Amino acid sequence: MIERRITLTTAALVLVAILLAPTLPRRSPDEILDPARTRNLPPGSTLDVPRVPPGGEVAKLSDGATSLTVHRLFLLGTDHLGRDLGARLLHGLRNSVVVGLLAAALSVAFGALVGLLSGYSGRRIDTAVMRTVDLATALPKLFVVLAVAASVQPRMSVLIALLASLTWMPVARTVRGEMLALAREDFILAARASGSSLGRLLLRHVLPHLAEPLLTLGALQVANLVLLESALSFLGAGLPLPTASLGGMVAEALLQPETSWWALAFPGFVLTAVGVGCGWAAARLADSAPG
Repeated sequence: MIERRITLTTAALVLVAILLAPTLPRRSPDEILDPARTRNLPPGSTLDVPRVPPGGEVAKLSDGATSLTVHRLFLLGTDHLGRDLGARLLHGLRNSVVVGLLAAALSVAFGALVGLLSGYSGRRIDTAVMRTVDLATALPKLFVVLAVAASVQPRMSVLIALLASLTWMPVARTVRGEMLALAREDFILAARASGSSLGRLLLRHVLPHLAEPLLTLGALQVANLVLLESALSFLGAGLPLPTASLGGMVAEALLQPETSWWALAFPGFVLTAVGVGCGWAAARLADSAPG
């Protein structure tokens, strides 16, 4: 129990840090200063550059300097357009994690509901639900998302709903198996004999016993969905440009004739860290589960 609380607290602190991280640079991830001088700068570069107003020219002073000159430190360097890679990486991390987190929450909630109803219902309903799960599992997820993206602009809300609708099936199977095992327990039989309604039975007696499996599945779903969203953004079917995302940043870097290593390495490292971190959280939650 203590280990589970430590894991949940650590995961919550990391999540809060990710969501608040884009406020640190205090600059837009799409801001372009002087493209000729700031493009593909290596990590740690500093430069005095003019801030170019949208649709306007930089005002010149009498000594030839500009009235909008700013001193900038590019801690992680810049990309091919001269955008600050650090600011863009923090915004992309937040966007990718938000998509993965919300899609995982919807996926786990819907999958748990289907699994509970399937495991609690009679054999005919259970068989029909499981055949539906088999059919949904057989769908090629990547091709379905690409087909939808070709006809509908993949906004964040659309992408979250689409990813959740394609990934709830493993949760339903797991919860159904747990429900079938719990249905033979004495406390469930006693609750049924006492006349408990279906809602009370599921909420008061079943769901508390499914907290650990659902948390573990949720952590794994976040990792899988962040990676899936990044793959879709890499293919151009995820978050639309210029919205920053980890997969989109990798794709932008690869498509340029003069690719800098830092534009590829930093988003790839962060993406790997998110997957490893979610996997670690899922493993710790599974190890701390009773029995």
